[in-house]
Amino acid sequence: MHDTRPADHQSNLVPSGDQRMTKDERLEIGKVIRAREKVAIVGAKHQALALKAEFERKISAIYPRNHPAWAEATRIAEQAIADANKHIAEQCKKMDVPETFSPRAGLNWASRGENMFSERRAELRKAANALIAEREAEAVHQIMTVSVEMQSQVVAHGLTTDAAKDFLAKLPTPQQLMPPVDMEEAERRRKPLTSSDRYELRHYGGPDAEETD
Repeated sequence: MHDTRPADHQSNLVPSGDQRMTKDERLEIGKVIRAREKVAIVGAKHQALALKAEFERKISAIYPRNHPAWAEATRIAEQAIADANKHIAEQCKKMDVPETFSPRAGLNWASRGENMFSERRAELRKAANALIAEREAEAVHQIMTVSVEMQSQVVAHGLTTDAAKDFLAKLPTPQQLMPPVDMEEAERRRKPLTSSDRYELRHYGGPDAEETD
C-alpha cells in the first residue's frame, strides 16, 4: 500500500525556545491526536463496509439490451434476425411447411458476463472481502503509527501551534488508505471458470439470457 504519511514532518516541527507549547497545550494537542486516531479507525471500518457495498454493486450489475450504449447495435441485430426469419418463412412456404411448424431464428441477450453465475460472484466477493480486510488492517496500523509519531513529536519537541495544526491535517484519511477494490485485483485471486461454465456462457448465454425475436 502506498505510504501516505507525511515524509517531511521531522524537518520543520522543532520550534525555537520561545515558540514551544506549554504543558497544557501539549496535553490538549495529545487529546486531539488520540481522538482523531479513534475517529480514523472507526472511519476505516465504515470505509471497509462502503467498499464491500460498492464491489457488490459491481458484480451484481445487470445490463439490459436496450441500454443507450449499445442500443444501435441491438437494433441492427434485431433487424438482421427479422430479415432472417422473413427469408426462413419464404423458404418454408416453398417447402410446404405449415406456418405453425416453421422454425425461427432468435436473438439471445446475456445481461451479464461471468458474473451471471452465482458461484463466480461468490468467488469474486470472497476475494474482494479478503483484499478489503487487508487494506483495513493496514490502514488501522498506519493510522496508529502516525498517531504515535505525532504524539512523540508533541512530547519531544512541544511543537509550535501552527506546526501542530499542519501535522494534524496530514493524518491520512481512511479513503486515502483504502481505495476501492479493482475488479482485476479480485480476478487475480479467484479460480478461473471451468470449461463447462465457459461453454454455457458462450453457447447458451447462461441463466440470465434473454431471448428476443
